Amino acid sequence: MLRKMWIGAVFVLTFVLEYVWDALSPVLVAGVSIFGVIYGQKIVWDHSGHLSRTGSVFAACAFIATGAALAKEVVDKRLGRGKFAKGDFSERYSEALSCAVETIQDVSGYGVSQFNKCVPAILKVIVSIVELCWKQHGVEVHANVMIDLPVDFVEASEFHRRVQFTHEFDVPQKVYAKILKIEWWEGKDHGCPDDFILPISRDKDQLLFGAPRAFVLGKHQYISDSAAMTTTSIFIRDQQSCVKRAIVQYMALAPFKSFVSIPLAFGDTVIGVLNIQSNQTHILGLGSKREKEILNYVRPFASLLAYVLVQRQKDLARKADDQP
Repeated sequence: MLRKMWIGAVFVLTFVLEYVWDALSPVLVAGVSIFGVIYGQKIVWDHSGHLSRTGSVFAACAFIATGAALAKEVVDKRLGRGKFAKGDFSERYSEALSCAVETIQDVSGYGVSQFNKCVPAILKVIVSIVELCWKQHGVEVHANVMIDLPVDFVEASEFHRRVQFTHEFDVPQKVYAKILKIEWWEGKDHGCPDDFILPISRDKDQLLFGAPRAFVLGKHQYISDSAAMTTTSIFIRDQQSCVKRAIVQYMALAPFKSFVSIPLAFGDTVIGVLNIQSNQTHILGLGSKREKEILNYVRPFASLLAYVLVQRQKDLARKADDQP
């Protein structure tokens, strides 16, 4: 009788720890369940060698607990939750935010070289935060910042060659309001061209999905699976046939499977775009709740980047005024 109570207590405690406090892994649950069955074999099997009623109930409970725990592990991975301790994540997140804030302490006195170190440093922190949210092997995350520039930053004769998804017979000044150029990556191994420029159409219906749309509308743009047919239709909607072909070709060879473009706003003014991309689908997890959660982790760093970009604009304006 005591042995029955002891085994039952172990089973109940294991179940509570797993599902209430999430403190034990499913493997440990399975181990305890199997150990209980083996250790309690004297009460599980009756004298005739048949499974007793008590043994049947206990074995069924052990099987259900193990199966449910393993299923929970699979669902966690699919949702991008991972199995990291919440306290550990909170601690790392606080440290990362403090580090980023410290990086921009004297940003008002920065020069070009310091800006070129500061922004990638913050991008690296953002990448580490997103990777922490995944906690899964094989996931690569990259991030970059795009800044807006006037159309004449690129010569008209070079516009179609240098600016992605444009028509060769377009008159840039008439068709496009601005351009977006990637100015900083968090690292060198991002797999994209260094001179990557996107146009911002004057016609809102022809705005390219992603960074251009995020810049103009002031809202994040998210693609969870770049290979999905629905994604392709989103990208090519309302575009000219030659632009549609270029988009389809680009997406077929793109080094990412999901991405999010987040506007960098200072006050009511959008001054750039933060792009985060991954070699896995669903970089923001599955479901709107998880998407909102990860975005909320990233937004404080996006605000810091926006502040840095404003200071950079002021620095460039000062230098322009100092020129004779």
